[in-house]
Amino acid sequence: MNHLPGEELKASIALIPNKPGVYEFYDANQKILYVGKAKKLKKRVQSYFQKEQTSARLKLLVKKITSIEFTTVESDQEAFLLENNLIKEHQPKYNIQLKDDKSYPYIVIRNEPIPRLYFTRRKVQDGSEYFGPYTGVKHVRAIVNLAKELHPLRTCKLDLSPDKISQGKYKVCLEYHIGNCLAPCTGEQSASEYNEGIDTIRKILEGKTSNIIDALIERRNQATQELNFEQAHYYQKKIEKIQEFRMPSLVENLGIEQADVYQILHKEHGSAIHHIKIREYSIIFSTINQVIPKLHEDDEELLLQAIRKFTMAQPLEAIPPIIAPIDLDFPFAPVNVPERGEKNRILLMMKKNLMEHKFKSKTKVNQDHLEQIQKDLRLTSLPKHIECFDNSNIQGSNPVASCVVFINGRPAKSAYRHFNVKTVDGPDDYASMREIVKRRYTGQIKKGEALPDLIVIDGGKGQLNAAVEALKEVGIYQEVAVIGIAKQLEELFYPNDPLPLMLNKRSPALKLIQQIRNEAHRFAITFHRKKRSQHFTRTSLEVIDGIGEKTAIQLLRSFGSVEAIRNATMEDIALVIGQKKAQLIKAGLH
Repeated sequence: MNHLPGEELKASIALIPNKPGVYEFYDANQKILYVGKAKKLKKRVQSYFQKEQTSARLKLLVKKITSIEFTTVESDQEAFLLENNLIKEHQPKYNIQLKDDKSYPYIVIRNEPIPRLYFTRRKVQDGSEYFGPYTGVKHVRAIVNLAKELHPLRTCKLDLSPDKISQGKYKVCLEYHIGNCLAPCTGEQSASEYNEGIDTIRKILEGKTSNIIDALIERRNQATQELNFEQAHYYQKKIEKIQEFRMPSLVENLGIEQADVYQILHKEHGSAIHHIKIREYSIIFSTINQVIPKLHEDDEELLLQAIRKFTMAQPLEAIPPIIAPIDLDFPFAPVNVPERGEKNRILLMMKKNLMEHKFKSKTKVNQDHLEQIQKDLRLTSLPKHIECFDNSNIQGSNPVASCVVFINGRPAKSAYRHFNVKTVDGPDDYASMREIVKRRYTGQIKKGEALPDLIVIDGGKGQLNAAVEALKEVGIYQEVAVIGIAKQLEELFYPNDPLPLMLNKRSPALKLIQQIRNEAHRFAITFHRKKRSQHFTRTSLEVIDGIGEKTAIQLLRSFGSVEAIRNATMEDIALVIGQKKAQLIKAGLH
């Protein structure tokens, strides 16, 4: 059933024009629920109340709307930027995308006499040139490294103005001595020679590589004729590096000199947009991005959003023609929707890529990590249920322990447990671990609850052996896999094996085990601090003659803190612990 707007909302909607802009939905407390954009504001806002909503989330949103605000703008591009800023500022509950402060990486050539080249996530309007955005830092680093291999570039932040260079303000640094920089700061390399390298890199970033390769081939051949084989080899290495940057593609010889091509596909587990850049008849960039459609967002808006993201760093006149599967209202470049021929063949190729693309999900990622743990640790079954133990104390005082539970690679916080160590005096981590593990699984067996597939002990051989003793006493040692992880070198220990297992520091399996260990440590430390704080607070009351632990706890439960007890009247304290003890408290705290 549709949720019809009240009279005030109807009046608000009637005032909304059919122009591009941004709309904001508010609840009864004037808190922003949702921010959206539209080419026709009135039509979009009305659709929320006229259509039969199939999404439970959307039904709940519409039910909460009590007022609507809107802002008209001149273009869809402005609407996107305004929507982006409003979402990041107000963090509306019902907006999925744009909430985080994430920005995409760019490669920048700084506006300097001797320009630096590096990647950044911040665009500053200072005359510098920005290339991108790129979807991942890995790809950006590869391009920057290629640029530096082709032409050594400076990495320092010195002010290399012509005056300071001519005055000899600087000296060569280590980068010069190891060959990473040719010292333009001292005049060893002239500004014109340095900027010639920057021009070459600029053309590569723009995808204009054919003329560069032709020029390098000519120089290589000239050096070969002069029997300067070392120089010829130098040019050949540059040619190979640039050719590696140019991706082999299906669009060679198809007659498409340059274009940005976009394709979109919706699958059961998500949606994705495929984007490729064609420059000089070659694909120089390709990426697939998963997207989460927002409320009422259709294919046209998703594709326009992708186009804006990939063209916002370019001057309007530099945006190439666009090839897309549907007609798009993009005013800054011609949009071609091919139905046959070579351009349509590219779209079909991209659609096939999207169909074969494996959509990532947290469940799938965690499954992969668990399978890697099973393989690395040589477990007989997939460790879907993992429990981890950690101790916490300061020189034996207030000893506590924690047990955290991960199900399918994710924390099950409702199953976390913390323990007060009862049978151990002094700082004895081994005895504490033995007690806690024994108590945990004695209780599990009595309750008939499932045992974990893997037990992780935060500690080395000593803590692991103590846990093994406890598991043997309980009688489940042969039923459960158990390992220890030592903090310093992140070594994994097995029972009865003197040599640790060292996993690759980048291994997803090790990272998940570290995450579980760190969570157990955090949970234990938090509980220990809380207990220690309570202990110190009670002690400040218990030092008063005639006041014991039970009275101190009784007062703290009633008043919350020692300061509140100090400020309370004699009568209020007497109501809790009696007149005689109240007099002792007032005298002891003042």
